[in-house]
Amino acid sequence: MTVDKPVLIIGGGLSGLALGNILQHHGIPYKIFERDTSPDMRSQGWSISVRDLCLGPLEDTIDPAKFATLGSTSAVNPAMPREYDIALVGAHTGTIFLKTSAAKNPSPMYRVNRRRFRAWLMDGLDIEWNKKLSELRETEHGNVSVTFEDGTQTEGCLVVGADGWRSRVCEHIVGKDTFWKATRPSALRALTAARRMTEEEFAPFGELSRTVTMYFGGNKERSYRLFTCVADVDPTREDKYLVQWLLSCFDDTAPVHASNTERLAQAKAWSDSSLEGLAAAMVNGTPEGTEVTHLIIHERSPRVLEEADPGRSHRVTVIGDAAHAMTPYRGEGGNHAIRGAAELGKKLIDAYQENMRIEEAVAAYEKDMIKRGDEAVQASHFSAELFHRPSPEDGGEAMGRIFAERISGRIQNASERKKVQ
Repeated sequence: MTVDKPVLIIGGGLSGLALGNILQHHGIPYKIFERDTSPDMRSQGWSISVRDLCLGPLEDTIDPAKFATLGSTSAVNPAMPREYDIALVGAHTGTIFLKTSAAKNPSPMYRVNRRRFRAWLMDGLDIEWNKKLSELRETEHGNVSVTFEDGTQTEGCLVVGADGWRSRVCEHIVGKDTFWKATRPSALRALTAARRMTEEEFAPFGELSRTVTMYFGGNKERSYRLFTCVADVDPTREDKYLVQWLLSCFDDTAPVHASNTERLAQAKAWSDSSLEGLAAAMVNGTPEGTEVTHLIIHERSPRVLEEADPGRSHRVTVIGDAAHAMTPYRGEGGNHAIRGAAELGKKLIDAYQENMRIEEAVAAYEKDMIKRGDEAVQASHFSAELFHRPSPEDGGEAMGRIFAERISGRIQNASERKKVQ
């Protein structure tokens, strides 16, 4: 593979930044183009779990010195970067279905603050801001030309779409009609916000879990689920805990309100009808004026790429949500995004070092990614449905026991795999 043009990465989210780190470490020219005007233009979410699904591939491909700083730089609690525990709790009775900790989980894991994690990934990278994709065209010389809405143009040996679930790059590959037919809006509705808490305020929640808690509630109409997590620990503040909550249900008739005031009132109404105790206190104690986001989730299997022109050149491809959009109910979207970046990066490294054709490297990546990504999309879809399955006879708590068994089984399987290794 003779590289006289850079790899053009469209999108500065987790997958695009991870790929940029990999290419930079291995001396492969690249450029990242992000549509936002600056790194802090919009919220990047609060926190995510970075697990063995992507940690190993990332460690294998980026600068080892940089990887060694991941926990101390990005963790929710930099003083305890491996702190991670989970509690599953009945939202009406307070029954604890599962309570575990990092010490009981054999798999490596970090709970990272997403803003700091993104900043860690961005550090030292070549990123151009305020670049909104307008046109993508493959040239007669085997390269790809990209034009942006500001009129600027650049040419690369490969375009990688890391531009999220609305991916213009994926749309280019498969066609607009095929793309939107394959992109399914979920009936799942979720309201999410974050609130600051002092040590005293956080104490009863921290007794359940200092990282992640899932509350199982509901009413006669449907199940409601409350997911809470610590997104930041700042010891310099009196209210040192930033706690994120996400309240969700299956109800595609739920109105989408325009203001934070209306959305917070909607969340509190959901809470009043379906939660009690600590679960209700988390939502109902959120101060007026808090920013509340209404999430409408979309799903798309990467098998849509199989509907593209079979004779296409493979000079354009996708990673992350651009390739496989999924629900958040297995906590794997970000992990698969980073893993995909690492897998594509490895193929490009092989092509760069062994003078393979770039098309062969991309085709091999897509073959593996489509299988892995499709399985992840389907598993996340099933998990979302199972997580919200109604059980009106006990206020929605029955699924808490089932989920506890599933999570315990996953931990046990991971432990057995580690023993074999």
